[in-house]
Amino acid sequence: YATVDLPDVNLAPGDYFVICGNGSTVPNCDFNFTGALADRIQNGAPDAMRLLLNNSIIVDALSYEGSVSGAVEGSGTGLTDNNT
Repeated sequence: YATVDLPDVNLAPGDYFVICGNGSTVPNCDFNFTGALADRIQNGAPDAMRLLLNNSIIVDALSYEGSVSGAVEGSGTGLTDNNT
């Protein structure tokens, strides 16, 4: 897989950052990945991606019909609404 440095972005609550392989066909594309075709997420199995902080800390990972090395399943972090 390729390693790509993403731009520094602050997301508002509920916002999202869209990474795509073809910005002309994906609405709201924030980052158009133009790397080698073999490094792109394909429409087939297996595929995976992971987000790293400073190239060492796994922030999030996604895979289907395969696995992401170094990523493990967990219960995640619960959120609470302090605005009651």
